[in-house]
Amino acid sequence: MAELKIETRYEVYEAKQFPVRIGRAVDNDIVIRALGVADYHLIIEESPEGLQIRNLHEAQINSKNLRSRAVIDKNTAITIGSSLIKLWIDPKAPMPNAAKSGKWLWITQPVAAICWFMLALALPMWTDYLETPINYFANWRLLFFSAATILAIVWVIHSMILPLVRRYLLIPLLGLVSALSLFTSINDQIVYWLIFQLNINWLDFPAFLLSCGVFIWIFRAFFRDFVPLSGRLLTRYTLAICLPCLLLLFYNYLKPHNFFTYRSGSFPSYHKGLLQHKLPLKEEKSISEFFSIEKSN
Repeated sequence: MAELKIETRYEVYEAKQFPVRIGRAVDNDIVIRALGVADYHLIIEESPEGLQIRNLHEAQINSKNLRSRAVIDKNTAITIGSSLIKLWIDPKAPMPNAAKSGKWLWITQPVAAICWFMLALALPMWTDYLETPINYFANWRLLFFSAATILAIVWVIHSMILPLVRRYLLIPLLGLVSALSLFTSINDQIVYWLIFQLNINWLDFPAFLLSCGVFIWIFRAFFRDFVPLSGRLLTRYTLAICLPCLLLLFYNYLKPHNFFTYRSGSFPSYHKGLLQHKLPLKEEKSISEFFSIEKSN
């Protein structure tokens, strides 16, 4: 009879009798207390081919979507909602996705994250220096608002995913947001150069859509590997957490088009209501001046 060790975030189970039911309900063999896990989600049972999983719904096996049944022939990592379940067949072999977050080290490593943050601040400062006719050492106002914007986005995103991750990801998020901010600045400069060279004024809108797509794709991959998330919960949290970044991108797209500036003649002028309002009246003359014989107008 097959033996299987099932490891969750809370406990480790030695399963020798099958089927084993995993879900959120109390009557399951293994209860998962996490978001995105149904009451009755999946079953591990014996088959002629060996152990297999069925009723997967929207679970991910070894970072791959699988909605039908699958045979377990090696160590397997299953992601259901915001929970990660490890199925150990060979304890000496590594888990397939054990080093899944290693591909993010060029962004999430502390030294790399600080370098991305400095580059994200340096490029807007350099372009502002080139565009300003007056020589100055640094635009401290631009530096302050750029750093405050990046740090505020990192704090908002970290506050939203902290209940899911249950560990601090401030440094990885700082590197991720800084790299995306640098990408946005480079994208804006490339679009500005192409518009100047090709005389095509509509390139900024495809560039805006490209930036939004890159933001959503990168954040989705980050949440899938670091939280981890899967299924519909991954899509919902990606769209919800990307919303502050998408709003800033939308603002950055509308501002050069003079969307927030007042244009004369675009809005009607209304009366001031109960406020003091004096009409330009003519000068009033007294009766004595009317009967005066010295000078009459």
